[in-house]
Amino acid sequence: MPDQPTFTDSELTAILALIASQSPEYVPETEETVAQTTNTLVEPEIVGKRVDEATDEDILNGRLLFSGERRLENRGPACILCHHVKK
Repeated sequence: MPDQPTFTDSELTAILALIASQSPEYVPETEETVAQTTNTLVEPEIVGKRVDEATDEDILNGRLLFSGERRLENRGPACILCHHVKK
């Protein structure tokens, strides 16, 4: 997702809490779970290839997924509905 500079930190926290509460594996916060996650930075898991490793087929597949010409696995909306590409 692109940065959202118009949101305050408290608004972003509320949005993240809403997303978490609607997620299938949501665990309600307790003092213990908050203490476990406070100030914890988790490195994201990198899945897939580096850009310089992408094949022509990978690039075509990405374009088709982004535009919606190929459906996402769980039938979600295409990326292009919210995002854009500047040339």
